[in-house]
Amino acid sequence: MSKSTKSYKLLKNKITFEEKITISLSKELINKYDLKEKEEISGEDYQKLIRESVENYIIYLLAKKDYFKKDLFDKLNTIYREKNIILEALDVVEEKGYIDDLNRAKNYIDSHKNYGSNKLSFELMRRGINKDKIKELLGDNEEAEYTELERIIEKQKKDKSVEKIIQSLMRKGFEYKKIKTILERGEK
Repeated sequence: MSKSTKSYKLLKNKITFEEKITISLSKELINKYDLKEKEEISGEDYQKLIRESVENYIIYLLAKKDYFKKDLFDKLNTIYREKNIILEALDVVEEKGYIDDLNRAKNYIDSHKNYGSNKLSFELMRRGINKDKIKELLGDNEEAEYTELERIIEKQKKDKSVEKIIQSLMRKGFEYKKIKTILERGEK
């Protein structure tokens, strides 16, 4: 076997390559690359097969729910382990408009109103959004954060001490200064 080919074993729709990488393939890809009839695939065809498989899997995942690009990369990298191919496929899918991290970040902020800006910032950075974009997005969210803080504090005042409320809100990423400001407004 030359270095430009890869050997594999095909069992139903699962293909295992010599590097012990196992992936599921559609019938179309199995037929397109005539994988049932061979035990080796050229390096070029291997690259194309992985790329098409990655793109198909991305579309499959995105049909079920929205993902950040970084979350998709992390998920795909555990399966395919071909970073360059994964990044290329993600770029293609992003260019087609299937992935929009900025829009996804806005939706994430809107659906996590019970988080403070610190926690939102941390979660968005963890998902690959840069600091400048996060500041821009959260800057628009300042008034909504105060409104949410007032709502949570009012709700929790019935059951919890002030110390417990502060601890709870700080765990959710709200700044101590903002919490204190709302608490002091309520005492007046």
